[in-house]
Amino acid sequence: SMLNAGKPRMCVGSSDSHGVRTVPIGYPRSYMFVGYDTPATATDADVRDSILNGRITIGGGLFMTVTGPAGVTPGDTTAKTATADFTVNVACPSWVAADTLEIIVNGETVGTEPLLPIGAGPGKAFSNLVTVTLPAGQRAWVVFHAKGTGDLTPLHPGKEPFAVSNPVFFEE
Repeated sequence: SMLNAGKPRMCVGSSDSHGVRTVPIGYPRSYMFVGYDTPATATDADVRDSILNGRITIGGGLFMTVTGPAGVTPGDTTAKTATADFTVNVACPSWVAADTLEIIVNGETVGTEPLLPIGAGPGKAFSNLVTVTLPAGQRAWVVFHAKGTGDLTPLHPGKEPFAVSNPVFFEE
């Protein structure tokens, strides 16, 4: 509702644990994109800017990256077109099940599709190329939600694997 009202709010994963036995620490997690892949070199400013700009995906058992038209990522705003092409990558360890990608436009699910496996190795990797039709005559935002069946036993029994992106915004 806030996004549809033009109030761009970003989400973060938070491990608000009040009891280690019932709410495991570190679930879910925020994955920040700072422009490089060496966490040890991240500065306070890099982390701050990532959070302020919504360059975050949230995951519990699944790790997601999203790249849209002209390289936009979650938190970015770009010019609106009739359709937008995205690459959504999801990864997880071998013992976690991941199977579905949900596409959400302006708060409404506009489609679901199976996650498409790629490669081989000790973990699982998926990559979906998604074309999203954007509504005419209005600002639009797109969010992706990946999920799996089962749970995260042995680490987090009863918690289902998921990942969700922050929105990518499209303006006229």
